[in-house]
Amino acid sequence: MSSFKQWFSSGFASPAPSVVKRAVVRRNSLHDGTFVETGTFFGDTSASAAKYSKAVVTIEPAKTLYDAAVARFAHMPAVSVINGSSEDVFPQLLPTLDGPVTFWLDGHYSGGVTHLGSSLTPLAAELECLSQHIDRFHPLVVMVDDIRALFGSPDYPSIAFVLGWADRHKMTWHIEHDILVMVKD
Repeated sequence: MSSFKQWFSSGFASPAPSVVKRAVVRRNSLHDGTFVETGTFFGDTSASAAKYSKAVVTIEPAKTLYDAAVARFAHMPAVSVINGSSEDVFPQLLPTLDGPVTFWLDGHYSGGVTHLGSSLTPLAAELECLSQHIDRFHPLVVMVDDIRALFGSPDYPSIAFVLGWADRHKMTWHIEHDILVMVKD
């Protein structure tokens, strides 16, 4: 059974199939801006974002996934693949960006070949680093995947923490298919 049929059979319970999530990301992204992804995995989101973004930066800490992404995007100069954790990469990367930027924060541990850092998710560290550079990005979209994990999962910040972060930065927000979308014009 296809993932869409399984999703339909489940009454559209989270998580949505990847094709649905990529549609949400595309609809909410800043087209012709920079797209920054944490957690490349197989590179499907970056490949999609490259169709509507002027530049894509994808950060992948797992060496095997990084190597595969480098090979996949070798012919696409608008896509940069960085090997490292977002906690280590963001402090050097964010000061080099400005203008319209979309952040797709999906760098959590998912088992299998994905990277397990000092916690299951770098989300709190990513948001803290974004706070230090937020005035560089106009407009700004920050999307957090798998927000169901923010409701009591260990090592994840609480939903109150993340929405408080959005409020402090005067961002509007909404939720679509397990994705928190925060926007600052």
